[in-house]
Parts: sequence; C-alpha cells; structure tokens
Amino acid sequence: MAEVTEPLAVGIAKAAELLSVSRRKMHDLTQPRGPIRAVRIGRDRRYPIDELRRFLRDGMPESSK
Repeated sequence: MAEVTEPLAVGIAKAAELLSVSRRKMHDLTQPRGPIRAVRIGRDRRYPIDELRRFLRDGMPESSK
C-alpha cells in the first residue's frame, strides 16, 4: 500500500484555514448552498483536498456570485 503524505480530506476548521475564510463562510460555501462538496463520516463533515483544489482552480459558479 502506498504511503499517504498528505491527508485526503480535512475538517471544516482546516478547510477554512486553507481557503483563508471563516468557518461560517466555509458553511456557506458547502453544498447544497454553495459549490464545495463535503463528505459526511458519521456526524463529521470532511472536505476532500481535491475538492478544495477544484474550487480554487474553477472559482465560484456564475449563478452563485
């Protein structure tokens, strides 16, 4: 099995830190209200790193601006 050097997903606090936004703004950006997909694991919500990168690359959809 390959060694993972970075996490595959992060919690809301770390996701907000990575995007330089508040936790509240991260909630607003999370689907279904916003464009960022999160994965639920039990009661926790995790943000895939690839999803955060996609959001930074593509930005906000025109209909959400």
